[in-house]
Amino acid sequence: MNRRIVAPWKLVAVAFGAPVVIAAAAMLAIAVLTAPSQTFPSESDPRAGVLPVTEKPTTSLDPSQRVINPQVTAETINGDERVAASQPEPTAAATPVSALATEPPAIVRQPVAVDAPPPPPAPVPTPLPTPTPVPGEYRLDITEQLYTMLNNERTSRGLNAVVRNQSLIGAAEHYSRLVFLRDPYDLNHWLDGGPGDRAWSRGYCCGVGEILVESEGSAQGMVDLWMSSPPHSGVILNPQYVSFGIACYGGAAIGDDGNLHHPIVCVGDFGSG
Repeated sequence: MNRRIVAPWKLVAVAFGAPVVIAAAAMLAIAVLTAPSQTFPSESDPRAGVLPVTEKPTTSLDPSQRVINPQVTAETINGDERVAASQPEPTAAATPVSALATEPPAIVRQPVAVDAPPPPPAPVPTPLPTPTPVPGEYRLDITEQLYTMLNNERTSRGLNAVVRNQSLIGAAEHYSRLVFLRDPYDLNHWLDGGPGDRAWSRGYCCGVGEILVESEGSAQGMVDLWMSSPPHSGVILNPQYVSFGIACYGGAAIGDDGNLHHPIVCVGDFGSG
């Protein structure tokens, strides 16, 4: 039968190993019983690793030292919405807000009478109707009277009477109407050329002298105006003129005074041929 040989040091190890283990276990038990209660985090605990047991936990802030954002509130005063001053939320150590708050000044508004009727509109003056001129017409009656009266002025002074000429009559009719329609109170010899241009365009051959007049009076009053003016009487009494054409055109027109008038414009063309 074979016999196993056990080394002496292994026996020693066994002999002294048991007491050491027992002693270590005893010391561990004492340490556990005498140590302060401490919860060790486990691997399944979600807070594991937050604070090691050997570190001092952080002290939480004193509630009186919290920083609070100011708040802005709106208040209505006498119908006006205003924004109140920013005030922090009250804290444990803060002075009561009621001791600092001040009453906003009252706003005084004047009453408005809403039941008073509106003032009546100012009366608008009714404008007077503007007279409407009626179309003018040739005044053959005045034309005939002037023809006779002007020849009397010539013959009474020993001059030959002037005879009618259709070219000169056509020029006088055209121009008397043109002057009236443009402005019967603005007599002008040069609205569409000169007296010779108007007569020559109608076939007349020779020199032409022209007289104009505007009046609301009689034919005799027109002759008196012409004869009292040396330039006009010089044309009427010129012995070189042997032919004559005259025409008058009249109607309603607004005068410079804004009133309705009935002027007559007459044109006399004397010719030397």
